[in-house]
Amino acid sequence: SARETPAPWCRPFGQMLARRFALPPVHEAKYEPRQIPNVQRDMAGTAIIRPPRELWLTLLGEMVQMVNEAVRRRASCARDASKPLSLEYMADRLDIDEPLVGYLVVTRAEGWLQGFVTYTTFTTWHRDFRWDSLNPVLDLHHAHGDSDGEDTSAVAAERPALLVDEDGALAVELQAQLHAGEPDGEGIVWPRIAELSLLGALGCGRQLVELVIANCEAEDSPYEFLVVQATDGSIPFYEKMGFRRVGAVTVRRRVGADDAEADAEWRPKPKPGAKRKLAAAAARAEPVLSPHTVYRVEGGDETVGEMADRLGMPVFDLMFLNKARLPGLHPDAQLKKGTRLLVPQPTRLDEVRAQSAATHHEWHIVPEDMPFKECARQLGIDPRELIRRQAGRPELKGLQVSSELLQGTRLQIRRAEYDSAEYCHWSFPDDDPAQAEPSYMMARRLRPRERRGTPVPGGALERLQPLMLAERPPVRPSGKRAAFIQAIEDAKIATDERRRVLEESAWHQVKEDVLFKKEADNLGILPSQLLSLNTGRLKGLQLSAWLKRDTWLRVKPGEGVGAADSEAPPPPQMHLVNRVVQIDGEDDSYAFWYVLTYLPDLQWCRVAPLESRGVFSRPSPDGHVAEGRPRWMLVPEEQGGEIDVGAGRCHIMEAVEMIKTKANADTEEWDIIGRAPPGWVEEQCEAAKRKKSKPKAAAGEGVDPLVGAALVLELVLRQKNAEPFSSPVDWKGLGLDDYPQVISRPMDLGTIQNKLRKGKYSSIGALAEDVGLIWANAMEYNQEGSPVYKAAAALKAFADKKLEPLQVAARKRAEAEAAASVNADSTPSSRAAASNTSN
Repeated sequence: SARETPAPWCRPFGQMLARRFALPPVHEAKYEPRQIPNVQRDMAGTAIIRPPRELWLTLLGEMVQMVNEAVRRRASCARDASKPLSLEYMADRLDIDEPLVGYLVVTRAEGWLQGFVTYTTFTTWHRDFRWDSLNPVLDLHHAHGDSDGEDTSAVAAERPALLVDEDGALAVELQAQLHAGEPDGEGIVWPRIAELSLLGALGCGRQLVELVIANCEAEDSPYEFLVVQATDGSIPFYEKMGFRRVGAVTVRRRVGADDAEADAEWRPKPKPGAKRKLAAAAARAEPVLSPHTVYRVEGGDETVGEMADRLGMPVFDLMFLNKARLPGLHPDAQLKKGTRLLVPQPTRLDEVRAQSAATHHEWHIVPEDMPFKECARQLGIDPRELIRRQAGRPELKGLQVSSELLQGTRLQIRRAEYDSAEYCHWSFPDDDPAQAEPSYMMARRLRPRERRGTPVPGGALERLQPLMLAERPPVRPSGKRAAFIQAIEDAKIATDERRRVLEESAWHQVKEDVLFKKEADNLGILPSQLLSLNTGRLKGLQLSAWLKRDTWLRVKPGEGVGAADSEAPPPPQMHLVNRVVQIDGEDDSYAFWYVLTYLPDLQWCRVAPLESRGVFSRPSPDGHVAEGRPRWMLVPEEQGGEIDVGAGRCHIMEAVEMIKTKANADTEEWDIIGRAPPGWVEEQCEAAKRKKSKPKAAAGEGVDPLVGAALVLELVLRQKNAEPFSSPVDWKGLGLDDYPQVISRPMDLGTIQNKLRKGKYSSIGALAEDVGLIWANAMEYNQEGSPVYKAAAALKAFADKKLEPLQVAARKRAEAEAAASVNADSTPSSRAAASNTSN
């Protein structure tokens, strides 16, 4: 029933990893996501299912494609830059979350997925994690990406004030909750805090969240709080559901003289004589535990439950904190004399608040524009000392005693012994937070435990109970994709059946990477005998060889084995990443797609559509001729169109990169010739390997510098924020009356392109000088730190990087020509030499 709660509530220690294993291929939806109806307000025609854990991963492809459709529909009726959940993130959650509890919403008639939700126990893999809404490194009132707290975009201007944990009380309560675990293993588990981990819905998000809240507030639920990792677009929704933004940080003792003391807070002292490596390993394995005391059992006739009652604490808390040391612990377990138990200690909220405050730096917000020296005088701090305290802050790079401070500037006036950073949820200590999607931790208190005895009249459980089904209705295929997906699944079933027959006959498939000798021992076959059976078909096989997963071994001699050998080909290796593909069964809006992400184990691709923009007018730098052929480029990201598809429906196209921008696919141009012939992809991969193995030639060699410069100018114009530099500054229209007096030689990219077309540049150096003049003018006229100044600095770095190889190549060519000329002047011709000899 919907009231059932997950068991066990307490995550078993040692059963969770910080990285997912390879997973089987993902199945796509056999129906067209655009045909899925939105859920009606009264949920008529809708059913709810609570799938078992083993079923969730088989639904992964459907879930991703439904989320993509939800984002598409939202973007079509509202200006929303939200991105769908990635398949890899969802796979991680479904693979790792323990317990994994959730619901599916499907249409009763067709069985099509309309929504899903999962929740689990909150876990983090950061040893230094802390709930703290008042930490100065956080700005809970503004969205990520806001500039100095001011968002000038039209959407942000209309955004209502965020609901936040203003006084930090919610974060203090969260930090005081019981927690324990090993950061290098199963993670640090907070058993009283539930986390809503995945949510996707076509009109039923509110009902699904209400269902999760109702389950977490059940009488037998251990949860006191519910948290969620929200995105920009989902914040208003979660606020309506009772959540508010809460602070989460990682806090580390500053590197310095007190490092040893900082480490001693959580690391055990190495035993005398122990090896350094073993001591380091022991330090990493040390678990993080809530405040506790150690209790030694005096008698031998007391159960765990009786002891918890005597100590005045929930038996759940006592078992949780000791589960790693005593895995078989349960309420009726008899405690032996001398048993040592960790007993949780109640945490006072004022103590938690004081501990958090001790980690904070002290800041001063400049109330109005003023000289830096005046601000230092008001603070009573020596100006040079105040500058020193701003060290390591890139936003104040170049700060001097003579600087002018703008209103709202944040100055650090006291450094705590700890450095804090905003916590990046669902990440690991070695991840780069800068590469993660912006997220917002939000939390809500659940109904107090003393009020959970009676059901809520008209609550989610009562309203949604009639919609519950034990099994999902049969899925009705629809759309052009259905036949292709069914064919892929049929082929997989046939392949699995052939493998089953082979496994039952004379063949064995290696399940994981393993040594040859060990696999022979596992099979109960002499290694020498297994070697003789497979030497002819596995090149280079030796007794000491390392077998890869999915390798087929002949384990029995006999007739027909050779024929069976051909029935077990290695799985096809697809080189899909960064390829142009056609997709079977997709609509006719786009003919070609570019593979952004390819997950080989899941056989899944994230692709972006390509569109035709004019035709090519010149060959590529490598000499590929495509004049008059369509120029294919990526559809701008803000227009949407990215989708997730199974790799089995993708067909690689023979496509030539004309510019080879490498880092930025948005500016790349492709000449698409047709379906890639057999062996074309392998040839491209081999060519790339040979290119990497050869000594790297100097960039720009073999290319006319001015032809290369024309391509560089096009690349610069396609960069973000290049628009202000594409044409002459309209200083009259902009009211910049002093512009002619400040800038004596105006220059812009459009003017340089016109001069280049008319042949007015005799060298790459002259062109590079004009390009540099654009950035110099912009940075001279505009104030440092302004948007135009920053854009000019960024474009200058980009253009210099692209033009420098061309300039170097031009200098080398000029030097070679000069040397050849000198040699020609100093060496007599062959005819003159002959004449001198005869004389």
